[in-house]
Amino acid sequence: MATAVKKTTDTKSIKPASPDNVKKAVAMGKEMSKEKDNSKADVARSMYGTLHEESKEMIIKAFIDGASLTLKGAGYQAIGFQYPHLKPGTKSVKGGSMRPMSMLMLAMMLLVSPLLAAPAPWYKWQSKIDGKVFCAQTSPGDGWRRLSGSYKDLRCQKPVREKSVQRFGSE
Repeated sequence: MATAVKKTTDTKSIKPASPDNVKKAVAMGKEMSKEKDNSKADVARSMYGTLHEESKEMIIKAFIDGASLTLKGAGYQAIGFQYPHLKPGTKSVKGGSMRPMSMLMLAMMLLVSPLLAAPAPWYKWQSKIDGKVFCAQTSPGDGWRRLSGSYKDLRCQKPVREKSVQRFGSE
């Protein structure tokens, strides 16, 4: 028979390294929270300057008490301050801002994209003025209408199978 383990957080057993600093940070957070211009993240950021030497658990508890953050929000803020290289968009200790997996995905996309590209098809164009036929990939201008299309070569002799010509919006 399996027994469920209940996860509890006993905040009373957490002992601050500097109780005076924790009290000061919580009081500062409560005071800053009264001002409408300050977000909870701004309050936590200001509190962290005083709490940076405390344990992660103590910082989270102080953020909950002083900045009125939820447990989840306080945890995210604490991790963001203690490990700034884990926050998206910030410079890491190594100097990069992208995670290794993102870099790998970007490299794979750049390597595969040329393989998916196909040359533009050629079309026969007829002049509206004198009826001359011309082969081009794009319209030569307003005085021309498309006769037939989808050729592989510039002489418009080798037709392209319709399945190989893919357009956006078609299935």
